[in-house]
Amino acid sequence: MDDPALVARLEGVWLGATLTHAGHVARLVPSLGTVAFPVGDGWAVLYGPGMFVNRVLAVGVADDVSPEAIDELERRAVARGLAPEFEVTELTRRSLGDELDRRGYVEVGSVTAFVGVPARLATEVPPGIVIAPASVAEFQAASAAGLEAFDGPRRRANDAYVLGAHASGQVMLIARDATDGRVLGSAAVEFADGVAMLAAMSTFPVERRRGVQAALVAHRAQLAFAAGCDVLAASAVTGGGSARNLERIGFTPTHTKRTFRRESSDR
Repeated sequence: MDDPALVARLEGVWLGATLTHAGHVARLVPSLGTVAFPVGDGWAVLYGPGMFVNRVLAVGVADDVSPEAIDELERRAVARGLAPEFEVTELTRRSLGDELDRRGYVEVGSVTAFVGVPARLATEVPPGIVIAPASVAEFQAASAAGLEAFDGPRRRANDAYVLGAHASGQVMLIARDATDGRVLGSAAVEFADGVAMLAAMSTFPVERRRGVQAALVAHRAQLAFAAGCDVLAASAVTGGGSARNLERIGFTPTHTKRTFRRESSDR
């Protein structure tokens, strides 16, 4: 972590966007029972079983987290059928990690955060690909296909995410083949405090390795530059293909966000 101030800025923007999005999902898809509430100096965001975020974010940075606050999070998560989870970054105080270890939490995954400079990444979209705005229904279908979430809980989670993204003001985009118009992939971007947050990027499996991800990044960088943003922010599974692509395109890793989960509520 070379720039703690930048990491704190990114985490603050991401947290704010997540809380706004969760509020819209709670209103638009009440059957999920999405809730958000403070835990120490952070926030628990519990979208519901099968959803993409059910954990405590931005916690243990400005202050220690009391055992009682963790007890309350665990109680509320388990009551909703969720395993308690905490997201930890290099900014998180060691005392929280020690307490989670004492309680039996284990790391279950991580994503790497990246930044890019809009002016450098706002390049021309590669020939053969056209980027255009998408309606909610178009984006739901495209992102589901890219994630291979065709039905069941994964499709419901995908569609709920898109509804919240639209209500939050995210710009939703679809990449199409310039020749026949078929959909190749999709992505979204949201602007806040000079940061353009890249989100929901997926490419249809059969269309990979033809520059769709680079095209979607280039177009969103153009939008970010036009909006006056000085930072493009993205995240991807640590060591995965998307992370490698982001570095290849010109992004720089800033920090790692590690998720710790407690599988059992027994002490």
